[in-house]
Amino acid sequence: MTLEQIQSRLQNAYSMPYYKILQYKNTIRQLEKQELMLFMPKWNTDKAFEYLSMYLQRLSKKYYGQNVQAITWTSEHDKELSNLHDKAMAKVDRAFHEHDRNMFFTGLIEFDEIVEKIIEAYNQDQKAS
Repeated sequence: MTLEQIQSRLQNAYSMPYYKILQYKNTIRQLEKQELMLFMPKWNTDKAFEYLSMYLQRLSKKYYGQNVQAITWTSEHDKELSNLHDKAMAKVDRAFHEHDRNMFFTGLIEFDEIVEKIIEAYNQDQKAS
């Protein structure tokens, strides 16, 4: 598959409702990994910043309509998830310093998965209140 085909499939995937994105998470992750390898065959800081921007735009589509205030809630109510969030962001930062594509991708995925867990924890807390 070409980079354009992968990006088109990812655009379609992130246009789905949140619950559908979660259902196809493994397939989406595989496409994202292929996309990064084609988009940035070797480390390039400018390309990495561009990919980070694209990735964050996709996440904003994914989480649109979700309780994103959960992230600020976490810092006061769930220190463990807050620490995991910080570690994922630190991994992305470290990848820039070490010029490591795999660490970069892993950090982005960990960040996304922590945001999912934070939203889930927040929603459960709100239901319990």
